[in-house]
Amino acid sequence: ARLCAILRRGQESDLIPCAANHQNIAALTLPDELDLLQRIAQWPEVLSMATDKLEPHRVANYLGDLVAAFHGYYTRNRQTARVVDAQDPRTSSARLLMCQSLVSTLRSGLAVLGVSAPERMESAPIEGDVG
Repeated sequence: ARLCAILRRGQESDLIPCAANHQNIAALTLPDELDLLQRIAQWPEVLSMATDKLEPHRVANYLGDLVAAFHGYYTRNRQTARVVDAQDPRTSSARLLMCQSLVSTLRSGLAVLGVSAPERMESAPIEGDVG
């Protein structure tokens, strides 16, 4: 949900994810960003290994680690290296591409596990609740 909110904020600021190429990705220079890119790139291998060995927990563990890595990145850098920054559109577009890739990877992994991925965190009405 946080990643989707970041992507929406980018659209509201007229910033979109850039094309996935070496020149654009080179704008991502923070160690946390490079770590996230490496983790995203590991997804096909993780899925293949989990499938070959019939070990779905590998997917769940990978997704948990991926989300934890993003949360750490976001928390450590939210004041100094904002994902959506109109003053730095090149880096923002690269960061939005990274976020879009994270969303895609998470959705894919959750689908393998039979779990839906919400785009927004909203509380559902409680049955029998009046008002």
